[in-house]
Amino acid sequence: APLGYEAIDVEFAADGLMRIYIDGIDGKREITIKDCEAGSRRLIYFLPVENISYERLEVSSPGVNRKLTKEHHFARFMGSKIKIKLKRPVLGRKRFEGTLTPPLRRAVANDSFSNSELCEEEAPHFCLQYLDSEGKKIPFNFKLEEVEDVHLITDLTFKKLGSIA
Repeated sequence: APLGYEAIDVEFAADGLMRIYIDGIDGKREITIKDCEAGSRRLIYFLPVENISYERLEVSSPGVNRKLTKEHHFARFMGSKIKIKLKRPVLGRKRFEGTLTPPLRRAVANDSFSNSELCEEEAPHFCLQYLDSEGKKIPFNFKLEEVEDVHLITDLTFKKLGSIA
């Protein structure tokens, strides 16, 4: 964190590539190529000291379909569209797409993880509202430890430019 970056995720590829995704600690600015270069320069000295081996290092921004890995990432992107994969099924499914919201009192609970009577410390932290096959909005509450993988869904719409005369 001395440079003001946070590691979002680390991937190891079979060919010795270590890919580290970074973001600003405050989350208020976009990561640039210069940020990735600065992070890379710092990490090539830090990783060997920590006995972390790699053949090639790549430092990258999280991108528009970024992975959410920490509780404050979920809080930051509240109201955003997400794609989630759970460790255990809810309503017979593990994969959902929908809107990330604060937990709701009247929502489906993931009974494979939690009891129906929860104390405040065990209460769900987040809710996903998705549309079922009939278009009905279904909310279900979940905790971070119930999640296997979560990514933002970004709608990139490109407008067609008019012809040049």
